[in-house]
Amino acid sequence: MNSPTISPKSATIKDVARLAGVSVMTVSRILDGQRQNSAHREAVLQAAQELGYAPDPHAQRLVRGRSLDLVGLFSSHLDLGVATRQLQMVQILLAERGFRVPLSLLGGRDSAAYQHEALADLRRQKPLAIVCFDPLGEAGLAELERFQDEGGIVVLSEEYPSPLACDQVIFDLEFNIESCVAHLFEQGHRKIGICAHGTFADGDRKVSAFQMELQKRGLEFRPDWVFSSFTAPGAQEFLSDIETDRVLFRGLYEEAGVVHARHLASLPKNDRPTALFLINDQAGAAFINEARRLGLDIPRDVSLVSHDDLPAAASAAVPLSSTSYPVETIAREVVELLLSRLVNRAPSQPRQIVVRGALASRQSVAEPPL
Repeated sequence: MNSPTISPKSATIKDVARLAGVSVMTVSRILDGQRQNSAHREAVLQAAQELGYAPDPHAQRLVRGRSLDLVGLFSSHLDLGVATRQLQMVQILLAERGFRVPLSLLGGRDSAAYQHEALADLRRQKPLAIVCFDPLGEAGLAELERFQDEGGIVVLSEEYPSPLACDQVIFDLEFNIESCVAHLFEQGHRKIGICAHGTFADGDRKVSAFQMELQKRGLEFRPDWVFSSFTAPGAQEFLSDIETDRVLFRGLYEEAGVVHARHLASLPKNDRPTALFLINDQAGAAFINEARRLGLDIPRDVSLVSHDDLPAAASAAVPLSSTSYPVETIAREVVELLLSRLVNRAPSQPRQIVVRGALASRQSVAEPPL
């Protein structure tokens, strides 16, 4: 067995697991004296000897004291859309298997400032595993690494791969945006804008992916056709709601849709996008209602395609074309990754599962006006 260049003082339980070709949990159980596969036991003990690894007595006590029926969930916020549905689905699936599933929320606070504090508090509850549903900064990742070093299991569900060595379910956001732009392009649209949240964590990513898809098709990307919920005319009217109600963003998406419709109506008719991609279905449904109130016809004056494909899309005043965020698939993949680690069936290397949505074409998209 060829060991990596690691000094005895710096060797961690993850180094032992990597060298032995087993999971961190298997190493933890073997070094804690629990019965395990004899081949695994021999590999772990040999790796620990080669690396000069000695278990931290404090960490061992934490592993022994870990709540074996407790799985912690971490998210920056709840909303009235896919974020809450995803959390609920994972909680239900784990509860059906006998786990207690507490939820740790940042409550909409700045993640860079509060991630470490929230995850440290969750770690102190000594769960068997932590599942995170939001991109993490350096402090948050460091806290999860400490949790792993103590024998805990981490599963991430994000839109982009994380540098943390753990199992991840990745939602392919770029694929969904590509589907939306391609659909509008196929209908003849060449003047396409986007309605985004701007300061939300994924706002800039969606805009960047949208810009790339336009440029791939030789279309102009116009910054003034990026309708931001926080900078568009009238946006300040609902900013106070975000400040006072950070956990549930009640009405935010709907109010954003209203703001975006008013923004479009304020532009000269000869200098408007003929199609818009909206951040989600709630914003899209509200956009349709406000646009009709202002005398705009959907899709004759502007075509719309949104994201998530929730029931709000099909039931909108003009049924919305929308690309799905497969909540149930993502939740089930997260739980399967976690359970496979718990029963020691998963491969030793972290796994990444990529999930894609699908476009549902409805009456909100037509050929552009002449």
